[in-house]
Formats: sequence, structure tokens, C-alpha cells
Amino acid sequence: MYDKAAEEMAHALELEPDLTSARFQLGLLYLTSGRVKEAGSVWAGLDELGAENPLFLFKKGMLHLVEDEFALCVEALRAGIELNSFNEDLNIDMRRVLVDAEKAMTKGMDGADVGPANGGKRMLLSLYECHENDES
Repeated sequence: MYDKAAEEMAHALELEPDLTSARFQLGLLYLTSGRVKEAGSVWAGLDELGAENPLFLFKKGMLHLVEDEFALCVEALRAGIELNSFNEDLNIDMRRVLVDAEKAMTKGMDGADVGPANGGKRMLLSLYECHENDES
């Protein structure tokens, strides 16, 4: 159903490019599907929101995550959660990612192996697997 959801959101953005929540969600769908370049392209439309907007900060954090830049990811996600007063469900998802990124960051600072490259990409997939299990 991810492909159908992505198609519908992309169509909605064609009709109304200012739907920032839909733009963020479409980028997130692309990212969790391993389509990082497409996510970045869709999320480029969030840049004009600026660094004080939670969606801008969340996209920034998620892009740092897939590059295994955990400290930068944590910084951006924390700031986004603090500023996000309009979508608590999104904060819940971002907190899940934040916890995993903090664990990965801590392991890296301790000198322990944080796993193969692109651990951040695996975290994204596990986020949605966990979320689906929460709803059952």
C-alpha cells in the first residue's frame, strides 16, 4: 500500500504544492522505501519553511540518519519535537527514531561498533515495522 499512498500524496502535491504535511509524509514514505534521492527531492520543498519549522528539522534529521550522522540527526529531531505542537503522532514517530539514533550515537562514542554502514536506513524500516505492530 506504500506505493499507492505515495502516488496519492504526489498527486495531491501536484494540485496543491503548499501541503507541507503531505510533502513531509511523501518524503518519509520514499525514505522508508529506500528511495533516498526521491525523498530529498520532495523534501527540498520544505527548505523555505526555515530552521524554526518542525517539518524542516524532521526532514533534516531523517536525512542525517540515513547517512549515519547520528549526532546531527539527534540534534535536528530534538529541536523538531520541541517545536512541533501540531502533530503529536509525528512526535511519537520521531521520538522512536531519536531513541535509536541516540543509542547508535552512544555506541559510536564508546568506541563500540555501531554496525555496518547505513544503520540509519535499517532504523527507518524498523520504525515502521514497530508502528504497524502497535496498531494490531
